[in-house]
Amino acid sequence: MDDQLLFLLSKAQYKLTNYLKLQFKEQGVNISPGQIGILFLLEKQNLRSMSELSNILEINNSAITR
Repeated sequence: MDDQLLFLLSKAQYKLTNYLKLQFKEQGVNISPGQIGILFLLEKQNLRSMSELSNILEINNSAITR
């Protein structure tokens, strides 16, 4: 894959994350964008294990526990 494309994707992800954090803060929502994914999954099916959450979100277990 082209290095320029990877750079632009990384930059877009960073900008989107920061935008969401700002919007959440302005609305008084005290959670991170990453935590929202977990909450949506738990709303669909409560009592998921940490491993299930990390597999579905494609992140490692240590990121889930944070």
